[in-house]
Amino acid sequence: DSDTDALGVACLSSAIKRGMGRWQPLDGKFDWFDLAKACRTEFSAGSFVALLEMHFVPRLKSALSSWDPRNTEPGLVLVEMWRPLLPDRHFQSLMRDSLTPRIRAAAEEWNPRKERVPVHLWVHPWLPFLQDDDHQLWTTIRTKIAACLRHWKPSDSTVRKMVEPWKPVMDPHNWGKLMEVVTERLKIHLESVTVTPGSQSLAELGHVLSWLELAGPSAIADVTVVDFFPTWLSSLRRWLKASPDYNEVVQWYKGWRSFFPP
Repeated sequence: DSDTDALGVACLSSAIKRGMGRWQPLDGKFDWFDLAKACRTEFSAGSFVALLEMHFVPRLKSALSSWDPRNTEPGLVLVEMWRPLLPDRHFQSLMRDSLTPRIRAAAEEWNPRKERVPVHLWVHPWLPFLQDDDHQLWTTIRTKIAACLRHWKPSDSTVRKMVEPWKPVMDPHNWGKLMEVVTERLKIHLESVTVTPGSQSLAELGHVLSWLELAGPSAIADVTVVDFFPTWLSSLRRWLKASPDYNEVVQWYKGWRSFFPP
């Protein structure tokens, strides 16, 4: 009955309070989880939730609030283990008050120039638990990546590898802003490309076209039309004025045409 239930909760609560001081929720041990699971079976729903609120949820929040998101596995094990046991409002509170602020803080601390572990490796595992419209987090990550592009040369493919995982994740606004920074660097790169019939290297233009899937056909077309083709046409005019072998000109033109996607 309710009196017996209340007495049992009071006795257990006292024991939990004495022993929980040594509990480290991120240590991978399941003793306290097993106890909480047993409590759900033994007590009424109201009494079980009261025990969670008094003892378990505060400890979980405290653990996640001091946890380093770069060490993904302990936090992920903890959250996935406790999720089925916690009422939804308590689980959402854990995400909102502890997990999300820690991930945001770690993103603020992230230095892409110095840290070897890509940020997506420790953020993406949390995507099922984060709000889809977490613009604050995406803005932080976008700003950090954009800062790396100030002196970036498109021949450095590591930047594309850093950016690529965020296309399906970032909101359209932040992704668009990031691609604006990329295309600006591509424009500067193309302005320095020379067109030399007979000894042309396509590598420099290839670096630009490698961004086609990420930046989109429209953005890459705009960059090449404005910042490459005037140079290309100027070189062609000079060549034609020099009475060239027109078969060579035709082959040169076909080579360029085949290089661009249809």
